[in-house]
Formats: sequence, C-alpha cells, structure tokens
Amino acid sequence: MRSHRTHRVRDVDVRLARPQGARILEEGIAARPSDIDVIWLYGYGWPIYRGGPMFYADQVGLKHIADRLSYYAKETNDPSLEPAPLLKRLAAEGKTFASLAASSKAA
Repeated sequence: MRSHRTHRVRDVDVRLARPQGARILEEGIAARPSDIDVIWLYGYGWPIYRGGPMFYADQVGLKHIADRLSYYAKETNDPSLEPAPLLKRLAAEGKTFASLAASSKAA
C-alpha cells in the first residue's frame, strides 16, 4: 500500500511542481534550476532527500516528466498542465535542468 501511495504522491509532484519551474526559468524569474529547488525545499517544505523539484525531475528524467504532464493535460483537459517549451526542448535533446546551469557557467 505504501508504494502505491508514494507513486501517487510523486505523480502529484510531477503535475504541480515541474510545469511552473520550467516556466519560471523560461521567463527569467529564476536564474538557475537550483534557485527553484531552494525555494521549494525551504519555503514549501519539499522533502530534502529529493533535492528539490528540478533536481528530482532530472533524476526521474525530463522525458518521463514531459510525457506525464502531457498525459495529465490531456486526461484532465487542462492546458496549464502541458509541459513548458523549455521542458519539451530539454527532454527532446536528452538534457537536464542541471545542464542549463552548466552551460551558463561555460558562457
């Protein structure tokens, strides 16, 4: 029973946290994915052992996250759940949110 509940909690995390995080990065509100992680960890009580939603998304895989968001958007007829263009691009390129911070350091 616990694993089923954990799976459901993770799905809720996917639906709520990642679409906004990618949009916040796209809009330049946050400079790095880790900025978003810190806010979620200390401001919203995200489980520290998961490292923040952007880190967690990288661990799970952005393609998986984008696929799940697309699924939920379609199932609920809620376009706000569609993955942000940044998330779609990173997933298609096989990159991570962390790669954004690495590329900005190199520039």
